[in-house]
Amino acid sequence: ALSLLLPRDELTVPMARHLASGAMEQLGVDGECAADIEVALSEACTNVILHAAPGDQYELAVEVDEASCVIRIIDRGEGFDPDALGDPA
Repeated sequence: ALSLLLPRDELTVPMARHLASGAMEQLGVDGECAADIEVALSEACTNVILHAAPGDQYELAVEVDEASCVIRIIDRGEGFDPDALGDPA
């Protein structure tokens, strides 16, 4: 598990990606899987920087085990109701 409290700044995205990449390498995560996780992490961090309510910080938490990876981004955004989006297809 990796948890970071980061300033809400675009420069934190490559830093977070680099730290997560190093952690996954140390854990022995498959290279292709690690690359996919890095892209998802980058997109999630970029999303909070662009769309969250004003605030100075956000939290990034990554948990990896043998079968899964969970990325959590915690911010002050209002969120949304996924059911209100309609059919994702």
